[in-house]
Amino acid sequence: MSISPPHVPCVAKPLLAVVDDQADIGAFVIEVAEGMGFDTHQSMSAAEYFDAAAQKTPDVLVLDIVMPEMDGIELVNRLEQSPHPPLVILMSGYAGQYIVPVQEKANRDGLQVIGTLEKPFRLEELQVLLTRAMSLLDR
Repeated sequence: MSISPPHVPCVAKPLLAVVDDQADIGAFVIEVAEGMGFDTHQSMSAAEYFDAAAQKTPDVLVLDIVMPEMDGIELVNRLEQSPHPPLVILMSGYAGQYIVPVQEKANRDGLQVIGTLEKPFRLEELQVLLTRAMSLLDR
């Protein structure tokens, strides 16, 4: 007689997407997020992000504001039209020059920006924001 282990339901991990034209920064965010229990997807452009999001909408989006082609500001404008937009973490290497106005606009227009990162950022700063995202998603 064989005894089967009890059925344990598979709980899906939250999906985090990072959009940054700097591959090394995106890879760093991905590595940290996966270590904290997220499934992940990295995009180098807004167009690549929207292709992936058409398959599965992320729960959290880490978004660089300054990128070629469609920048983070335009991407935020498109996210505002989404029926279920992700939680957003904004990042930029321009010392808040872009972060503050984009964050204010996003929050005013219904997106939930849970934090910001100024490049270069420390591991601990990213971990705090990802922990906040996990906490909000668990509610």
